[in-house]
Parts: sequence; C-alpha cells; structure tokens
Amino acid sequence: FHYSTYGYTLASLAMETAYKLPFEDIVNKEVTSPAKMTSTHPHKIQQTHDKNITQPYWLISNILFEAPEENVSHKYAGGGYVSTPSDLVKFGAALTSNELLTPESRNLLWTPVLLANGTVNKEHYALGFRMGEDEFGKFAHHGGTTNGGYSFLLIYPDTVVAFSANYSPDASGFDRLNAAKNLANVFR
Repeated sequence: FHYSTYGYTLASLAMETAYKLPFEDIVNKEVTSPAKMTSTHPHKIQQTHDKNITQPYWLISNILFEAPEENVSHKYAGGGYVSTPSDLVKFGAALTSNELLTPESRNLLWTPVLLANGTVNKEHYALGFRMGEDEFGKFAHHGGTTNGGYSFLLIYPDTVVAFSANYSPDASGFDRLNAAKNLANVFR
C-alpha cells in the first residue's frame, strides 16, 4: 500500500473516459452541485490574483513567506481543488445523509483497503479517506497540504468538522486529526 496523488489523477482520467466528460464537469454534476458546494472548484493559476482567493504562505521558523504560484491543473483529483471549511462540511454532511451515495457505496468508500496478506493497511486508508474509531464511534478523515495551505475534514455519523489555513506549516508536528477531534467535541 502506498498513497499516491498521481494515482487519483489516473483515476480521474479513467472517469473522464467512462463519462466522456472533463473531470471538473463530473465533480460538478456528481458532488458539488448536489451538495450545494458553491465555493469549491478546481484551482486555476489565473485565480491566484482573484480577491476571493487568499494569499498562500509558507511558515518557516515562525516567519510567513509568500508561497510562489503553483500550477496544479495536472492533479485536480489529487489536490487541485480549492474550497472552504463550510463547503467541506457540506460535503461530509452529504456523504453521511445519503445525498451523494447509497449506504452500500459509502460502506465501500469507507472500508480500509486490505493488503495482499489480508491485513488492513497501516494507515487504515480506504478510498479517499482514512478510517478510525474512538469513544464517539467510527469516523472518516482526510487532510491535504499544498504549496501555501492545508485543510482537514473529519466525519462522524453525527458531526462533521473542517478547517483550513492559508499557510504551509513547517515541521512543527501540528496534529490535525487531534485538533479536528477537539473541534468536533465543541459541537457535541
């Protein structure tokens, strides 16, 4: 098992072939429109100067530096979208409420991949989500880090939380999963 951004890019190409549509049209039709995610879209290099897009930064030794522009059009499925925490919560809520998937499809999406020897991979990675369980039940989560930002989504059956930042942290050891669990507990 090895997570790969480019593996998701390859999967998006297979989806385009099957649908006979560009990937962003598929995402719009199947995900963002039904979930009413109005602030989620592929990041285009020309959007960097859009007043609605925040300036990305690198945090190095507690100093913020402007992050250079990055063209992510080659990896929309594996980290090329911009969104807001509110839209990410809409996405998580749509997944738990059967708006986007049947319960059977969601179960498939959230079942960790087994290795050839029959054991669960060490990251408990399923199809796009890492899976876990704690005193509040089973949960799905995924985070992303890009040049000048990061985000995190945590989905419990009854609570969905998300957060993001417009900087890439240095190797400070910020535990996004623990921070998301603490945030979820505020809403319980």
